[in-house]
This record gives sequence, C-alpha cells and structure tokens, in this order.
Amino acid sequence: MFINEVGVSSAYEGQGLGKRLVAALIERASELGCTEAWTATEPENARAQALYSRAGGVKDRTPFVMFTFPVAPSCASGDAKGENRV
Repeated sequence: MFINEVGVSSAYEGQGLGKRLVAALIERASELGCTEAWTATEPENARAQALYSRAGGVKDRTPFVMFTFPVAPSCASGDAKGENRV
C-alpha cells in the first residue's frame, strides 16, 4: 500500500494523531492483504521522518528517484463534448 501525504494540522501536532493515522492505514493494508506499505518524504523533512520512525517504519537505504510529468491543461479539462483526451 502506498501511503501518501500524512499530515496533521499544526493546532493538533504532538498529540500522537499522525502515529495513530499511520497505524490505522497499516491495519487497513493488512485487511486488504497487502504485505508491505510505503511512503516517502523529502530528506530535509525531519518531522515526517521522525513520525514514520515512531510509527514503526524502517528507513529504506535504497536511493529514491522521482519523476514528474507535466500535464497540459487541455488534457485535464476535457474537450467540448465533455470527454477527456487522456
């Protein structure tokens, strides 16, 4: 399971909500039959790394390479008939 964008409002940080959210996602992954869950964060995001470590995550030693794909606005907005061109 890919875990994307775990975040807690600054008004609620430090209460264990992020850790509980990750635990709930791991539990759901287990229910779905997943054998692994993963997430990624930027190297300088120490807070996210600390959360994932406290939640039981193991830092992967494999370098991570990300690709981004520019998408032309016309692809997402659809054509005159309301159909997407993707």
